[in-house]
Amino acid sequence: MTYVPGPGWLKASASAYVAALATWSQPFDFVGVPAPVVFMAFAGAAAGLILQPPNVTRLRMFAWALAFTLFGAVCTVVLGVLPHMGWTQGAAPAIAGLLSLFAKALVPAVRDRIGREVKDRAAPTPSGDAP
Repeated sequence: MTYVPGPGWLKASASAYVAALATWSQPFDFVGVPAPVVFMAFAGAAAGLILQPPNVTRLRMFAWALAFTLFGAVCTVVLGVLPHMGWTQGAAPAIAGLLSLFAKALVPAVRDRIGREVKDRAAPTPSGDAP
C-alpha cells in the first residue's frame, strides 16, 4: 500500500519554499544572529543533551535542544554588544557552542540569579513615617 498525502501538503510545501527563498540570501540577518552562531549553539545543545541525557520523551528533548540553542545564541549576541566585550564577536560561534553545551546547568543558575537580583534591588519596605 502506498501513502497518498492529503491536500494540505502542497500548501505547507509552498509556504516553506517561499520562506526559504525569502531568507536564502541572508539567512539569519533579519534577526541579527549570524548563521555560524546558531549552528554551533545547536551543536552544543545537542552535545550537552547527549552527555547528560534527561529522562524525557524525544519531543521534549528536542524542545530542550531548541531552548538551549536560543539561550546560547542570544547570550552570545548580547555578550558581543556589552562594553569591553567586543572581542567575543570574533569567537562568537565557539562561545555559543560552549554556552549551549553547559546550558542544562547555566539556565537554572541564571534564572535563580536574576530572581535574587530582582528581589535584592526592589524598593525597600516603608518604615515609620516614610511614604
